Amino acid sequence: MHRVETIDLAVTVLGLAGFLGFLAAARLNDSFPFDVAALVWFAGFGAVKAGLPLLFQKREDAEHRRAERRTRY
Repeated sequence: MHRVETIDLAVTVLGLAGFLGFLAAARLNDSFPFDVAALVWFAGFGAVKAGLPLLFQKREDAEHRRAERRTRY
């Protein structure tokens, strides 16, 4: 469970850091729409964060099936 919390925290920190970085770049340079890139970055990491429980559940199910196969033989 500790590993899941660490990965969840890492995704949160990377998402927020990238979002704030793109927003800071948008303040410095008006030639590229960094604010749009910031929203895309934030939405992308939001999707990853929302999908983490599903990914961990699939991994747990696969490990459970693997353990069952080992005990059968």
